[in-house]
Amino acid sequence: MFEVSMFRNLSKVQAPQFLQSAIERTNICSSLVDRAIRSLQASFYGIDQLLNNVFTEMDKKISTLFRQKRKNCRQHNNAVGGVQKHCRSIGKSSTHTLPSLLQIPARNCRQFTI
Repeated sequence: MFEVSMFRNLSKVQAPQFLQSAIERTNICSSLVDRAIRSLQASFYGIDQLLNNVFTEMDKKISTLFRQKRKNCRQHNNAVGGVQKHCRSIGKSSTHTLPSLLQIPARNCRQFTI
């Protein structure tokens, strides 16, 4: 640790050398700190890019799953509609003649009905 009293005791020849040495050490420390900061910034950028890629991929997969669910529900609703039309055409109540396999998934598909 540098103390002012040490500097006062230096000769006129030693003082400039001491100051030059102190400046060089300060520059070295500053350079090391700058490198450390750049390294941290690169790390954070890499982490940010990685997370961005992960979330983008998750978003794609979720969108694909919801599209598939909507497609399955449209197919289901079309099948239910066809059975209901058939049942009405022969004069029966469609709710009693729909097969149970068509009735159960309908509850899950209501939110996706287009």
